[in-house]
Amino acid sequence: DHAAAYSVLLWYQARAGLGQNGTSAVQNGTASVRLWTYPIPWDDATQAELDSSRNALMALFIVISFSFIPSTFTGFIVRERESKSKLLQLLSGADFALYWAANFLFDLGTLLLTTLFAFLIFLSFNRTCYIGSVASSLVSALLFLLFALAAVPTSYVLSLFFASHSAAQNAVLCISFAAGLGLTLAGFLIKALDGPVWLLYLFRLFPAQCLGEGLLALANAPSESGTAELLAMASTGWPLVYLGITAVVMTLCILFADHPERARSQQILQYQSHVTTRVTDETLQNEAASVSLEREETARADKTSDEAVLKVVGLRKEYYAPVGSGEATTVAVQNVTFKVAKG
Repeated sequence: DHAAAYSVLLWYQARAGLGQNGTSAVQNGTASVRLWTYPIPWDDATQAELDSSRNALMALFIVISFSFIPSTFTGFIVRERESKSKLLQLLSGADFALYWAANFLFDLGTLLLTTLFAFLIFLSFNRTCYIGSVASSLVSALLFLLFALAAVPTSYVLSLFFASHSAAQNAVLCISFAAGLGLTLAGFLIKALDGPVWLLYLFRLFPAQCLGEGLLALANAPSESGTAELLAMASTGWPLVYLGITAVVMTLCILFADHPERARSQQILQYQSHVTTRVTDETLQNEAASVSLEREETARADKTSDEAVLKVVGLRKEYYAPVGSGEATTVAVQNVTFKVAKG
């Protein structure tokens, strides 16, 4: 701050030291005066504070970049469900557990590969707070691994609330960005200003916030900290615990929500046996003669002793209409009646 004024002082001191003849020489351009000023070196406390601020800023940029990744997982899952690709795989004999395992392993590998590039950046820019020691490297690796294990199934659970892949990807991106940047900054301010700490327990329900909190804790930890100090609850302990719990809970939630037996049980509970399909005259006129004959034979079987192994009466199946078609549903099967005789 005082470099300009100090330079002027040195200038006049130099001219005074040259004397009358030297001053004339300076004015005539035959002599020159050079001045060097250097900033006052920072003390250890100030330098540590500056390094911590830079590391914290870098942590926020890391969280922002990782917030974009889970939304892509959600988009692909919803798109497969929207295009009936998933339904075709299941009808072809694919097990639902293998379906989710394949998606999980691929998405987890993608996220871990991105993490590897992040560690290469840490190494290139000598970010000692994350890879400066064996302890910090292990805790950083554990933090990113648990984040990947939690973020992938969380994106799958969020995909259940969307019918359009574009809307799902944009919504999950906004949620991840707001949690990664907004909640991380909010949690940092709560700790710095002694705010309501109980809010942190709600913020940690979002994996992106846990990643940001953990990176900030590593950035502010003393360089000589060991593994025990870095894993303490006051440091990265709570984010790691929440990420581990979230990984298990979200995985169980998606397997339960998409389990075929659960879907079948829900259909049985929602089935209303007293509701019959409304058959219009137009429907009867447009159907084939073989269909009418099968319906009549099925109706006669109800009045005779003829037993049928399987009997279907008035079957109707509707699907959600494609987006932009202007229709709410598309009728795939309407008023189908048939029976399968014994033997």
